[in-house]
Amino acid sequence: HLAPAGLLFSTVFLMVLVHLLACTWYALGSSRTGWVFAMGLQYEPVAQRYLASAMWSFSQFHGAGLQSAQSLNEAAFSMFAMFIGFLTYALILGQAVQTVAHFTAIQGIREQQVFSRFLSFHRIPKSLAIRTERYVSSRAKQQGILA
Repeated sequence: HLAPAGLLFSTVFLMVLVHLLACTWYALGSSRTGWVFAMGLQYEPVAQRYLASAMWSFSQFHGAGLQSAQSLNEAAFSMFAMFIGFLTYALILGQAVQTVAHFTAIQGIREQQVFSRFLSFHRIPKSLAIRTERYVSSRAKQQGILA
């Protein structure tokens, strides 16, 4: 049951990372020459400025910046954020794939157990049951159902 917990941890990690990137992006852009002034957001409520920063932060995970950098510091941080976003995206995608593989393996094991019980219930001779289970198992492995 660790796979779902890992996916939950990854989601929480993503939200914290988005928040940290958004706060840093806002801090870098809040000077008179930064993106906040360039977009005319300096007099907007804090919530709106935070949402603009958070949207920028989320956009870094797929490489499409919403606000353009107005200074060298903003440009450098934007590149750093894109790199972190790429790594995080790859890690979370890997975690999701691992979770699906985990549940697929569990399902395969359950199906094997049901099949074994079926053979036993119908009193299939032991030698035939073993050969049948081996055949079904090898076919499942060939089709990528079981590892």
